Amino acid sequence: MRWGAALVTALALLAPARADEPTTRTMGMLIIEQALRQPIDLETLAERARPDHPGSDNTALFEILRLREEPDPAATDALGEILAKHFDQTHVFGFAAAQALFAIGGEPAHALLERYLLDARYHAPSGLRYIEHWEMKSPERDRFIGRYHLRHLAEDLEVELAVEPLRDEEVLFRVCLRNLSDRTLSMPFELYDDGLNFRDQHGHWILPRIYRLFRLEKTSGRSLELKPGASHDYPIHLRLEREDGEARLVGWGHDWKIGQAERLEAVYMLANSYPGPADQTPPRWLGRAVSRPVELKIPPEVAAPN
Repeated sequence: MRWGAALVTALALLAPARADEPTTRTMGMLIIEQALRQPIDLETLAERARPDHPGSDNTALFEILRLREEPDPAATDALGEILAKHFDQTHVFGFAAAQALFAIGGEPAHALLERYLLDARYHAPSGLRYIEHWEMKSPERDRFIGRYHLRHLAEDLEVELAVEPLRDEEVLFRVCLRNLSDRTLSMPFELYDDGLNFRDQHGHWILPRIYRLFRLEKTSGRSLELKPGASHDYPIHLRLEREDGEARLVGWGHDWKIGQAERLEAVYMLANSYPGPADQTPPRWLGRAVSRPVELKIPPEVAAPN
């Protein structure tokens, strides 16, 4: 079956959307739920799940997401092959295969996820965005996030997160990076708010949403040389706002819908899976570093005002 222009439009809808485009996300999921009800050809799935497949109609992506909703252990090998090909890239196929493998579960599926998602080359921030955009269901969603994304992997870098009590509906976080290695690390000159992730008292992860487009400052291309044993602090300011009767935290370019939560745990993830120029000295830091959680209390009268 070929879907032509309609399928091209559907694939565009599956790309991570801005938070102010809920209709787009819903349309994308409806297409997945309604399309491709014919049996999935597992023997050719891995071959078809690549962006350069000759004459591809990209139905493979929908089939992989169907396997997330209708888990089939017989698909483990095919999904593992897809993940192995794409885990260190940003093609959608690898992220979809990872979600489907988690839904299938079992020792073989988790062995694949441990191997590829806990590799520093896996782009965990993109993985989180696709979890949110493709509306992975709870509680699997929250277990997938905690087990394979917000996991500290780095041995050469420590991330510490601190938060000051809410004051005048303003929240100040401080992220401290500490070099644990014996070599100089090239770190970002500034950190952005999208590294913050929150978990409410029910164990539900609240991920950052892009709520406005912003222009990066000139400093975004600069780096910071972090000497062995040295540390550097970065402030991140958020403010508490209300939207449709529920609270949200708002940063520079992202927000977090916290609803009526009265207690949140926050972690900060710094991840870089892209090496810099070969001649860069010192080389750009590669890895995934996640802080221990810190608690943020939201007064009841603020979380659920009259």
